Amino acid sequence: LVMGGFVWGAIFSKYLDRFGPRACGMIGAASLGSGFTLAALAVEQTSLPMLYAGGLVWGLANGWAYVPPVATLLKWFPDRKGFASGICVLGYGGAAMIAAPLFSKLVGHFRKIPEYLGPEHSVKIVNDSGKLFAEYGGSLREIVVATSQDIIRTGFDEIGQAGVYVVGTGATGVTEALACLGLGYGLTTAACAMVF
Repeated sequence: LVMGGFVWGAIFSKYLDRFGPRACGMIGAASLGSGFTLAALAVEQTSLPMLYAGGLVWGLANGWAYVPPVATLLKWFPDRKGFASGICVLGYGGAAMIAAPLFSKLVGHFRKIPEYLGPEHSVKIVNDSGKLFAEYGGSLREIVVATSQDIIRTGFDEIGQAGVYVVGTGATGVTEALACLGLGYGLTTAACAMVF
């Protein structure tokens, strides 16, 4: 969906001359920030349709934010078109080179281990219609019983203990990382658009 956004660029490229590169860049910046935000909300809400919507908006950002710089640079360097388009590709590739490790760092920073209640044999578990509950903070809260194999599959190396965990007390960090990247990308793209 995101890479399909370049199709948007082809469709909307006729508006580049009418709006100008600055306005197109600002539309791209708003779309980029909105796409990341929708993706973050989709992860938070576990909504696949919202994730697809975020991908479409994010793709729209690719169309609006990539085509104007290429077209403008081709006008600036009419005899060096390969050089001009290469600069844009370098910008996109360079940003991805920075964003990938940054995303991993942000996920690690925002990731939160769920509350551990103890080994399964030491916690009084109530089964209500297939859902497991245990006493936590003075009330019954939904829990999950994680085996050592489950813990290995989660990627949470710092958990390390099989047992009972309270549902909804942990976080993967993906939502917060996507929101931070959306804000950073949106503001950076907007600032670059203002330089045109």
